Amino acid sequence: MVDEFLAGFPEAGDFTLLTFDDTVERVVHETNRVSLQGTVGEMFPSGKRESEAGLAEAIKKGSAGFDPYRQGDTEFLVTTSDQIQKETEQALNLQRAAGVRLFGASFDQTIRSGPLPFDVYMTVETHSPLDAAARASGGLWIWFDMSRQETAALLRNAVTAGKSTAELVRNYRVLQLQLTSPITKPEKLKIELVKNSKVKAEERFTAYPRELFPCQ
Repeated sequence: MVDEFLAGFPEAGDFTLLTFDDTVERVVHETNRVSLQGTVGEMFPSGKRESEAGLAEAIKKGSAGFDPYRQGDTEFLVTTSDQIQKETEQALNLQRAAGVRLFGASFDQTIRSGPLPFDVYMTVETHSPLDAAARASGGLWIWFDMSRQETAALLRNAVTAGKSTAELVRNYRVLQLQLTSPITKPEKLKIELVKNSKVKAEERFTAYPRELFPCQ
């Protein structure tokens, strides 16, 4: 899945790969996408179970790689858990405020439903806190139910998801708003896609941040 995700990008770029279990194992920086794919292919599981503490450390170290933030910065996370600690939530909030989008997938057997508060300003109908974080940032989270899919089907779906996510990350759009007066309190904004017979239905799908933050 990670390989298919990386394959959707130009050969030259700015990539950082982190692997973790109960702590961060490796941090690899690459400007060549093909070289990074080769590194991914040479990696093997440590045998240790992933932990919430390891995920929190990975998110925080990943955040350091976005300093300074550049337009289009994105984090792609693959995990076996959908639960996060408070410090992970705080790190994701800081990324979101900076404009970093979160995409990723979890391979889990736990179903959670109902509204889960992501922060004091909003409530997102979701199955997991990571799904809420991704949606709020303008990203997308994909949940694979390990208890209901056979391995072959799971692998096919993961490959397809990697390709689709890369396209969403690469083909981002910038929305600029000119305000007629200063905003002094939170306000709702409705964004509509203009229907056009020349636009294909599959090209109308998009993910967008649930909040707009002031420009720095």
